[in-house]
Amino acid sequence: MAALDYWKDKAKKLKKACAAGDATALARVHAVCHAPAKSMHTPGTVAHMTCLFVIARELGFKSWTEMQQAPEVQLRELIAQEKSK
Repeated sequence: MAALDYWKDKAKKLKKACAAGDATALARVHAVCHAPAKSMHTPGTVAHMTCLFVIARELGFKSWTEMQQAPEVQLRELIAQEKSK
């Protein structure tokens, strides 16, 4: 699996958690996007692209596009760091 696919999967899981109303997932999105709390608690309102952006920002990138341009080795290092937590 390519490293970028790993992070795409993490974004899908974040979106699913947000749609289910998971407070931790919604807080992660809110921390990055600063969206009004009311809109963050409506299931299904968090777009997949927003989740990709959240993942990228949490990993230190300015955007998902910037993350896509990162070397594979850098993305794999980030996976290793996450798994070692």
